[in-house]
Amino acid sequence: MRQSKTERQIMIANEVSTYCKNFRTKKAKLTLRQIHEKTGVNIKTLSGFENGSSSNLFMINHYIVAYDFDKGLQLGFIQGMNKVLGRL
Repeated sequence: MRQSKTERQIMIANEVSTYCKNFRTKKAKLTLRQIHEKTGVNIKTLSGFENGSSSNLFMINHYIVAYDFDKGLQLGFIQGMNKVLGRL
């Protein structure tokens, strides 16, 4: 059975938010507070996105900005996100 547009949007948001959380914790080894300090985005907003309470895909941009201190890390995040989106 084909997914509805809303179901697909939720699935995409969940995949993206999971990737963002896993990259932040496992590769970048940053806390939500550190992401907040680099971007100015409220910690509750970041946490809500990573845990599926928010499906605002514009949040991806904040993670790109947060990793600006290390261009290799930033590029790794972008390439990984491209793979995630390519699978969907």
